[in-house]
Amino acid sequence: MRYMFYTLLLTFCILFVSSCEPRDSDNQTSTTTTAPDSECGPEICADEVLAWSYDATAQKVIITNKNVWLNCCGERSVSVLINNGTGEYEIQETDGPAEPGGRCFCMCFFDFTVEMTDVPESVISVMITRDSSDDEVPRDTVWEGSLDLSAGSGEVVIAEDVGWCAAGSTLTLGETAVLMYQETLSNEEENISITFESVIGDSRCPSDAQCVWEGDAEIGLVFSHDNETADIVLHTHPNYTTAVTVSGYTITLADLEPPASLENPPAPDDYAAHVVVTKSDVP
Repeated sequence: MRYMFYTLLLTFCILFVSSCEPRDSDNQTSTTTTAPDSECGPEICADEVLAWSYDATAQKVIITNKNVWLNCCGERSVSVLINNGTGEYEIQETDGPAEPGGRCFCMCFFDFTVEMTDVPESVISVMITRDSSDDEVPRDTVWEGSLDLSAGSGEVVIAEDVGWCAAGSTLTLGETAVLMYQETLSNEEENISITFESVIGDSRCPSDAQCVWEGDAEIGLVFSHDNETADIVLHTHPNYTTAVTVSGYTITLADLEPPASLENPPAPDDYAAHVVVTKSDVP
């Protein structure tokens, strides 16, 4: 399949920063930040939104992916490819460890903005992909759909409640939920809840080291359904248990933050588990 690069303008903007102490301020990107006043910081929660505008006279479209939740310390870039066969625009967002220093123990909201010219007024197909892993894994498809440029502008909610939202907030089936250490999320309609109970072990390859394998982390969760609870142990490495089914619900560990570090190993309170709960055909 043939692709060609499209001209673009890249901008990054950190909107909010979670409470954190980076290992080295030089690891931060050259953007402005707004840190919380308190040690714990305020609730940091927003929707990830795709916003776009089109200038028919100039045939220019500007697309911004707002509130992308990433580690504050990293090297970020974005590019646009156009598929010559289908005409689809692929916006490729990339976030890798900062050089030198790797990652730090804080999370930020970023905006990715691209500006494309010589785009005729039409309905265009757009796909956003992202590589935010420190390992060599395939890109994730964040969003795919169509934009009717004749409307002039618009917004699409890609994901709701991104970031560190208030404890006890709603757990939505089929969507990735971010559980802070010893936080509980619930779904009243399903009468279920899940708690990030413990970090059993973390032998993942540190972001500031080179390893022969990626390692593994193991966490303990407590899942409750109709007042019956079950202790769950899940792993980050696919060779081990990354998902279990309990009482007709499948719980999957999608990611664990922050990355491991030799210089500053995460404390339990630093961890955030990305989990997905879905209904299962298996009781």
